[in-house]
Amino acid sequence: MPHRMAQAARRLTRAWRRRGPAQAALVAVPLAAVLLVVALVVFLTRGEANPDEGRTPRALLPSPTAVPASTPVPPSEAPPLRLVIPKIGVDAPLEVQTVPANGAMPMPSGPEVVAWYDMSVYQPGQEHRIGFGGNAILSGHVDYINYGPAVLWDLSELQPGDEVHVHLDDGTLYRYAVVWNERWPVTAIPWDRVFELNERDAVTLLTCGGSWDGHEYSDRRAVRAERIHSPPAGAGSPLTPGG
Repeated sequence: MPHRMAQAARRLTRAWRRRGPAQAALVAVPLAAVLLVVALVVFLTRGEANPDEGRTPRALLPSPTAVPASTPVPPSEAPPLRLVIPKIGVDAPLEVQTVPANGAMPMPSGPEVVAWYDMSVYQPGQEHRIGFGGNAILSGHVDYINYGPAVLWDLSELQPGDEVHVHLDDGTLYRYAVVWNERWPVTAIPWDRVFELNERDAVTLLTCGGSWDGHEYSDRRAVRAERIHSPPAGAGSPLTPGG
């Protein structure tokens, strides 16, 4: 475009010299208009060829402010205190029972006590503490000699979605929701399922079931409940634990 403007200017000069001022003026007026149009086109074309000219380079624009990730609250090391199952009216003290290397699970000490099993000797390196993202194993009697129905008598009534609460000694509350409730013959308990770790914080409740033969119950019942974080509404096969 600058080259064309220079040619037009030279033609205007030659016309002025040949024709004289009067005739050259007749040529100069339309030619000036042409030059004006050409200049406008040049200006607009240059703007389109480099639309980012005059703008701040992208690399120099300020980076978006990073939002720091929230730090998860570490689980409590406080000992377990109570097990509460609102649907079946359970509000029981928790005791700690250690499972030895041979896997023999001690019975809860009484009809209204629920045992949490410390599995660190039997399954070292696997997480079975309450609230630590693993699978905490709890057990309670379904009935008791010279006592009658015991703490987990109604465990069979729990359905998916029913809540299980674990209270710790420091006031921490962990809430869980039932995901399954199953019963198996005592000779065919799927212990891998009972002790399963699936990256979801869970508790598994065990008790007896089936028929009584004068010595033990024929079945065992297990209920798995997984951690829920929403606020409450309005705010080697081991031996089985005794029934």
